Amino acid sequence: MNITLDRNEEQLTGLLNVHLDEADYSDAVEKQIKETTKKAQFKGFRPGKVPAGLVRKMYGKGILADEINRLLGRSVDNYLKENNVKILGEPLPLPTDVDFDTATSFDFQFELGLLPDFELPAENKVELKRPAISLDDATLAETHEQISRQFGETTNPETSEADDYLFGKLKKAGAEGEGQSVLLPINKVKNGQERFIGVKAGDTLTFDLSDAFGGDAGLSAASRA
Repeated sequence: MNITLDRNEEQLTGLLNVHLDEADYSDAVEKQIKETTKKAQFKGFRPGKVPAGLVRKMYGKGILADEINRLLGRSVDNYLKENNVKILGEPLPLPTDVDFDTATSFDFQFELGLLPDFELPAENKVELKRPAISLDDATLAETHEQISRQFGETTNPETSEADDYLFGKLKKAGAEGEGQSVLLPINKVKNGQERFIGVKAGDTLTFDLSDAFGGDAGLSAASRA
């Protein structure tokens, strides 16, 4: 095996050339053919008794291609690490004509994006500006409530409390039908909050929706909860 790297420092690219000889992959191919022979099933042959020549004829090309691909991956990776070649992304294989039927040696090329060399400041100091962020108690409370609602554990207590949510069907008094499913936060109720505390499953509440949530603005905030 022979691997060389042609660098283009101006464009920060590289061309990695890999040459493989038969000795580089033949042992791995033969080992895989033997393993396949043990598992192969052909009509007229008992399991494990299929001739290696038949396996080679049927699967040899695929086995050769797989082993060369594995060998290329390991070899390219080891070369880059051993030679401390820093690249962007992954090596990009270039198109090449490969004849697995008759060829015994193979040539492959990979295009590389090279990382530029750089030096840290001599005094090893870098000035960073850290923006000052201030949070008020209302924002913290609202964020905590949102996180609790989204990721907190859901339970079904016997009676509701001030920090609970009421889930049910909301409809106009006297209207037909089941109504619309809603989730009402009790702590958003502005007027008559006590009526929503101590509610049990199956209870029915009659209230002025706009008044309970302090008008349209409060109702809108409640609907986003």
